[in-house]
Amino acid sequence: MHIALVNIQIPDANAAPLAIKNQARQNIKLGNSQQALAILDKYSQNAGADSEFFFLKARALQDLRRNTDALANYSIAIYLNPKYLMAIINRGLVKGALKDLDGALMDLNLALTLQPNNPAALLNRGVTYGGLNQPLLAIADFNRIIQLDPNNADAFRNRGLTKHLMGDKSSACIDWARSKDLGIAEASEWIATLCK
Repeated sequence: MHIALVNIQIPDANAAPLAIKNQARQNIKLGNSQQALAILDKYSQNAGADSEFFFLKARALQDLRRNTDALANYSIAIYLNPKYLMAIINRGLVKGALKDLDGALMDLNLALTLQPNNPAALLNRGVTYGGLNQPLLAIADFNRIIQLDPNNADAFRNRGLTKHLMGDKSSACIDWARSKDLGIAEASEWIATLCK
């Protein structure tokens, strides 16, 4: 008996998940996190050990302010990939939103051991230090960001807020003016009301 071989094209097993993750990522970028979550939920039974899947799901949940669920998904992503920098930083942000500032600080310190000059980790650690009433450490992180990138508007804004809370009005106003020049619109209000 002769069997004819037919050239059958077998689909790439990773094609669908990549397409799904790309759709979810695009929806998150466009602010459609609910749609991103719906896309990911259809795939969730097949996610397996895909750290990026759990990161994207956590990111969508974070945007929707479902912080406890976001925390769980970031933790899974980090468990699957212990050096997933953005998952570690974002988990720190979620912990901060959940008022776990010590946990947030631990994650941000971990992120900075992986990448010591990461501006997002430095900025958020500075904000966390501020929340922990450690303004000098907060200012040190903001100074480090400004040293790395003299045009980082967020660093100037937050350093100004920290200086203002410390009672250093003139330095705060200088920082807010710089942040305003770099595109932080809300700094105009602070300058108008607090820098007279």
